[in-house]
Amino acid sequence: MASSPDYLSRPFSPLFGNGLRTRGREYWSQGAVQITRNEPDRVEAFVRGAREYRVVLRVQAPRLVVACTCPFFMDNEACKHIWAVMLEAERGLMLGAGEHQLSQL
Repeated sequence: MASSPDYLSRPFSPLFGNGLRTRGREYWSQGAVQITRNEPDRVEAFVRGAREYRVVLRVQAPRLVVACTCPFFMDNEACKHIWAVMLEAERGLMLGAGEHQLSQL
């Protein structure tokens, strides 16, 4: 399957509110995402903002299993830090670069 440049953001965009996507994109564009582990089915990162939070993205097709240490994530399935890491993973063609049909968090 050919890689699409938005293989993560396109299918998951509806699950992230506009505010989360906007703030996540700001973190990403400011270079706040530091990838600490990059494997074909797993990405781990730290996102630096007011505090530093750990994010994990793991492919378990058709799901993308996500986790973040921020308090917002504890009550929600998504947060701005996860969105920022998803954008960085796309930029770096990580998590199989679109070879998996991911459609659920």
